Amino acid sequence: MGIGVSLVQENGLMFLYEDHPKFSIHPGFAVIPTMECLNEVIYGHVPNLHIEINNVLHGEQYTEILSSIPQSGTLESQFKIIDILDKGKTGAIILIHVDTFCKYSGKHLIKNQFSLLVLGKGGFGGSRKSPFSIEVLTKPENIEPDHVVDFKTSFDQAALYRLNGDRNPLHIDPSQSALIGFNTPILHGLCTQGIVLTGVMNTFGNGKSESISSIKARFSKPVIPGQTIRTKILIYDSSYACKFEGLIASCHKNVGGIPLQISARINHCHSPLDISFLIKSPRHYRLGDRNEPLYWEHTYVTTNHEESREIPGFDKRIFFCLHAEEKKEDIFKGPTIELVAYFRMDEEKSESIDLIRDNVTIFNSDECLYAGEDNHITKIAITMSVIVIILFLSCVSACVFHKHRKLKQQRMKDEDRQNLVKNMVPQSKSRFKSKKIKRSASSGTENIKYVVPKDKSTDELHELQIYVSTTTGLEKIDFSSRPGKKMESDVVQEENEEKA
Repeated sequence: MGIGVSLVQENGLMFLYEDHPKFSIHPGFAVIPTMECLNEVIYGHVPNLHIEINNVLHGEQYTEILSSIPQSGTLESQFKIIDILDKGKTGAIILIHVDTFCKYSGKHLIKNQFSLLVLGKGGFGGSRKSPFSIEVLTKPENIEPDHVVDFKTSFDQAALYRLNGDRNPLHIDPSQSALIGFNTPILHGLCTQGIVLTGVMNTFGNGKSESISSIKARFSKPVIPGQTIRTKILIYDSSYACKFEGLIASCHKNVGGIPLQISARINHCHSPLDISFLIKSPRHYRLGDRNEPLYWEHTYVTTNHEESREIPGFDKRIFFCLHAEEKKEDIFKGPTIELVAYFRMDEEKSESIDLIRDNVTIFNSDECLYAGEDNHITKIAITMSVIVIILFLSCVSACVFHKHRKLKQQRMKDEDRQNLVKNMVPQSKSRFKSKKIKRSASSGTENIKYVVPKDKSTDELHELQIYVSTTTGLEKIDFSSRPGKKMESDVVQEENEEKA
């Protein structure tokens, strides 16, 4: 009740009544086992560390729930001062890391990091930042929140939360709070954090404690008991990559001699993840006394701990267990979703089926196929467009190459004809002049006019006909002359002079 849980809320009773069939531990409770560690630091039980409780403020808090907190048992917390930062005139920051374990099993349950501001202890020349500090997310600017949750605190809110073990008089004694500059006792930072957790859990997690895996808070301004805490919630891709929304995984697996077809779909990408599973056997494969194929469809709300479901009625009593795990180093790949099928009567045949939400990395299963249901049409359209563009460019390149090759062959043919004609003209002592080769547009043959003087004293011209053997066959080349005066004006260019 100290962190905003009420009987008015739909799921409030399961956090307040120990005999409730779904009695659960509130995620805000994850800081309570560390209170004694915090008191060890604050009240001077650490050698060479002297702190006055009246000068201590809670600056930041990080909490990560690694496994579900048991409803009963003995927990053991181990703390370590990992850094002390110099904030100048403001004071010094003490970073405290606390790990909480189950005393008997040794299972690691909770990680906490406290950031305590000790007023007036700065200026010793230390670093202002620490590589061990877990930073808060940067607040996006100019973006409207997706949800807003209001909670009005009571005037007794700090006194009620103090019963959890935080004995700092700043939150209960007006005379002590006045020493730091507050006119009235202020609310615990952890109480504010718990109220925010309750609002987020009821908004997105259906009031279930397993919907919260970690939280990082910075206490920048005080809250006075009686004020209203407004939580603005903005959904954006931080730990779960929303690109996996709509992803479908399909596997064929032989489990205990039973061929199974398993398919899973990511319904939405926000925490907790909502995944639909369909597990069935082929129609011809009938099981148990009912002599019917296996068909089981279920929707899981994934958490950071295992959930089990039983499919009774078959001779082997098949169990399916879902385990979701988010690896911090793989936050862009999404959490690992592991579906384990096993049998109560024949545990030796238990076999795991890995369904990974990442369509790139596949664990232990080459049979799994992945498809993004929401964007596969777009991918196909893009692929087809690329293929069409490639084909078009290929056709253009082929046409240009063919045209260039044809022109090159024609130039080579022209040069061959000229060389053959020059080589077959009879040699003589007289000289001749030649005009440029002119191509006939109608017949495609060459007409070459040679001006061949009979001798140097006459202007009479003659006609010559020469048959030339070329690569294309026997061709007739006419050389004609016309009577008249000297042909100097008709000669355009003297290409060469040879003896006739």
